Amino acid sequence: MEWYKKCLIALAKPFGLLPVILDFFALLKGKAGEGLGWLHGLNSPVFFDDNDRVCRLLKASKNERYQQQREVLDVLNPTRCHEGWCTESNFGLPASTHLVHIKFSPVRSSNDLVIPRLPEGTKVHFEWATEGIHYSMETKLAKQGAVTQSDSNADLVLRVTGQVTQAVGVRFPIVTFAVANTMPIDAQIEALGEASNVFVFGDRPGNEGQGLSLRRTLLAHGTELEYGNQGYFTLDVRQMSPISPENQQERLEHIWHTFRLDETQRRAFMASVTQIVCGVSLIQGPPGTGKSSTAKAIVCAAAALGCKILLVAGSNKGIDNLAETVIKALRRDERLQHWCGQLVRFRTPRYQLERARGGESSDEGDNLSNYQAHVLTIKYAHEHATTDKYARSLMERLAADKQRLLSREERKCLKGDYERCVLEVLENAKIVATTLSNASQDLLRSSSFKPDFVVCDEAAQCQEGEIAIALTMPSTRIMVLIGDPQQPATRARYT
Repeated sequence: MEWYKKCLIALAKPFGLLPVILDFFALLKGKAGEGLGWLHGLNSPVFFDDNDRVCRLLKASKNERYQQQREVLDVLNPTRCHEGWCTESNFGLPASTHLVHIKFSPVRSSNDLVIPRLPEGTKVHFEWATEGIHYSMETKLAKQGAVTQSDSNADLVLRVTGQVTQAVGVRFPIVTFAVANTMPIDAQIEALGEASNVFVFGDRPGNEGQGLSLRRTLLAHGTELEYGNQGYFTLDVRQMSPISPENQQERLEHIWHTFRLDETQRRAFMASVTQIVCGVSLIQGPPGTGKSSTAKAIVCAAAALGCKILLVAGSNKGIDNLAETVIKALRRDERLQHWCGQLVRFRTPRYQLERARGGESSDEGDNLSNYQAHVLTIKYAHEHATTDKYARSLMERLAADKQRLLSREERKCLKGDYERCVLEVLENAKIVATTLSNASQDLLRSSSFKPDFVVCDEAAQCQEGEIAIALTMPSTRIMVLIGDPQQPATRARYT
């Protein structure tokens, strides 16, 4: 038991979410509210007050922002020469673009190189290095591209407007410069600062006991998780569901039969769907213990019962894995697919629009391609071009974009039409999958997609501010964190 407590503390304490672990001790002991005594004597496991929370977490996030800026400048500056090569535009990008792949070179005096983390869309200046030219920090590099995702063994791939100027596939020396895109961490800092001012569903007058209290959860005092405390309650998704009790029972029985969870997984399922202590649940375990199977059962059950769900993780790879797990389950079962409705994989609006302009479905795996937001948006526009003026305008502008270079005003209108259609797609979505940082996007937050559930995978690898972004969705009533406290956040290095 002591080892188990330490594991859960390791996961919960960095988030300021220590009280969520008590739910699991209650499950193990069979009675809520027991086991509080061991909390005494921990080294500052909770925040004294909200000011203490803001000060401590903001300081940590600002330090993280400084570290990101330093890592980018250490590698992407004109005094460092790397190796680069070009390829033609891949699927999903306009024909007038090409890709530049960059493999970073370590410093001569060391083989240790931290690969900087650059979000999609980050602007990077570069030049193909010319022998005999001295490049300094003041050198202005003539070319530029935007970071994009592509299947490559390079450390960085840029999307560059214009035709290829180097021999395709041949490697050349390249110099680069970039300023860290701190928008994701800035969103975290904003969320941490604003969290105490946000009234989620359970914090609004008259809604006590009907959803998690963000104010209580943030301080991590955990007193509301004691059985008998005036703040204690359990939440049952069936009571939130607009589905009739008879249909609820039919759907849950079908899910039990379909997923066949073992006893441990079943307890975690119940703690996340029908016996949710104070609207918060945490599932932990090393690889191979069935976290993914439990997660997809939870997501499918909540969606089948009529809830809207925000699936999040700290990385695109993490959220893609979770989304694929759910999609595979839906594809195998027509009834489940009908009950759970549309899943949308939401990316940055810039990324989505570039893919839509490319005219290809996606360069993602087959399991995700038809669920990408840009694919669903183009499908919506095709189907509603005669009834929706924005859909009709979008199709016309995309057709023109393939024939000629659009003016700045035309590109602005194209963006507006596209975003109007994305909002329609999100309105009909039951499940939206995105990264934690993308959950701050205005396009998502201004849509009519209002999630009841937040399910976060790989939670042990996420920053405090990232979690805060998702939790400040005002409609949130239930939070499920899934992770392995023994798996620390990773940072890629050459060694």
